[in-house]
Amino acid sequence: MWWEGWHKGTMRILLADDSKAMRILFREVFQKLGHSSADILESADWRGSLAALRAGPAFDLLVYDWELPGMDGSDLMWALKELGPAGKVMVLFSVPRLQRHLVAHSARQGPCDFIEKPFTPEGFQAKVRGLGSSFEAKARESSRQIKAVKGPEAQAGARFLSQLPENVREDLIKLATPTFHEAGSTLLRAGEVCGALRFITEGEAEILQGAAGRVARVVEQGDPFGELSFMTLQPSAETVRARTRVETASLSKKTLSDLLRKQPAMAIHLSALMGRHQKTMTARATTLEHSDFKGTFDTMPFADVMQMLMATKKTGILGVRSDSDRGAIYLVHGEAMHAWTDELKGETAFFAVAGWGKAKFAFTSIERDEPRTLMEPTITLLMKAMRRLEQKASR
Repeated sequence: MWWEGWHKGTMRILLADDSKAMRILFREVFQKLGHSSADILESADWRGSLAALRAGPAFDLLVYDWELPGMDGSDLMWALKELGPAGKVMVLFSVPRLQRHLVAHSARQGPCDFIEKPFTPEGFQAKVRGLGSSFEAKARESSRQIKAVKGPEAQAGARFLSQLPENVREDLIKLATPTFHEAGSTLLRAGEVCGALRFITEGEAEILQGAAGRVARVVEQGDPFGELSFMTLQPSAETVRARTRVETASLSKKTLSDLLRKQPAMAIHLSALMGRHQKTMTARATTLEHSDFKGTFDTMPFADVMQMLMATKKTGILGVRSDSDRGAIYLVHGEAMHAWTDELKGETAFFAVAGWGKAKFAFTSIERDEPRTLMEPTITLLMKAMRRLEQKASR
């Protein structure tokens, strides 16, 4: 474990702070403690931090500014959980005094500690020295706290809305359109395209499959339904029926885009939501057992292809060719990093490729050193692309 190499200088450390002066301070302290400069990486924003964690090799310690714009410390701990093995890292937060109480709640999500701002280099060094000896005790305490949670709060933890940070969840509910449905009413029919991201906020609904309408599962308060159809623009394979009187909350593509702009961390949770459908997305690419596959966007739409690549965390190039244009998107672990056509780069190229409705595509698994031209999470870019296509179709 990482604390065994604490005094041997064998740790990999990631410094995440939008202040260059703070990153310099952190780096100097770690170097004084004997850590190699080559094992210390820096990031000025949350996107770069998550990208570094995904890219590997694994980091042992993440020093993170609790107030980093776009993803505060609370959101970060949720994001680390969604990263899986790449997110298993000890976090040391630099926290303003008035927010230090929030760290205790975040400790339920994973190992973390904090140092209160402002602090001196000597104070930071003392904190760092004490981390190794205190980590095991803190990890045991975090585990004990998780096991101690009982009742509805623990049961609701598996529900999507309950997993969102409180400020994100509040904004979602404010933006959503509430609708009431009586028991037995149909919320979504098989063969329909779900036009909004919809959640159950009160009551229960049944997911029905097959011609006989077999009840496959029950969705409850906090659960979404029809999300795969909504995100891929494909007809739903399931019928959703109200089991009791239910209230639903609906987010249109425009409203969801507004939420993503206000709460960028929502993209992490949407990606995790779509990850639940990995088996379905994988099954749609019949040759995915091989590293490469191909098709056309009229039989496998762009949104469907991108969701599949995200869910299966593919690294490689999605090459696209229409009658008159060529383009490509480079992905790393399912996240789009670079997009280009003959004339465009970045977001404009991504949106252009998304609009080539009958283009041929081929995915090739390959790692390349490409410039990063896409700065927003892929799920956010995909939502923007879908909105553009809808606006274009309505003209």
